[in-house]
Parts: sequence; structure tokens; C-alpha cells
Amino acid sequence: MDLSVFMEPAGVAAAAAATTALSAQAAGHTAQAAAAAAVVPPGLDEISAANVAKIAAIAADIAAVLAAASAEQALYGVANSTASVVTTVADVTASAVINSVI
Repeated sequence: MDLSVFMEPAGVAAAAAATTALSAQAAGHTAQAAAAAAVVPPGLDEISAANVAKIAAIAADIAAVLAAASAEQALYGVANSTASVVTTVADVTASAVINSVI
């Protein structure tokens, strides 16, 4: 059984760049989620104050999820970059060994 993996390092490097850009975009949305919590000050009744607290809590939850997603996306970008570099180094090393034999 052949377990070879064929990969184009330049393509993986491009995927890493795109993934890093997505991470930055998710981080930007995190700031937008916090801005969404900015509401008009509540009225004097307890319902308005409760609604403001609920909106703030939901916005904080959304911001936390987006921050975690941004961090995960950034790790994926690092993994892609590392895979591209390691594959390139392995290809160059294998080529050198083959050329030394030939």
C-alpha cells in the first residue's frame, strides 16, 4: 500500500496566508460584538435594566466565541506555514541525496 502524500508547498503557504487573514477578520468581529452591547441607557424600570444586562451578557459570550475562533484560526495558519516549510526542506534534502547518488 502506497502512503505517499503529494503537496504543493506554495499552495499550502498561500492557504496559510489566507487562514491568517481569516484570523484577523475574526478578531475584528470580536470588537464589533463588544460594540453591539452599547445600548441606550436603560429607563428607570427594572425590565429595561434587565434587558441591558442580558444584551451585555450575550455580547460578551459572542465576543468570547469569536476570540477563541480567531485564536484557533491563527493556530491553523501556523500549522499550514510549518507544513509548507517542512515539506520544502524535506524535498530539498531528498533532492540533494538523490543527486549525490546519481
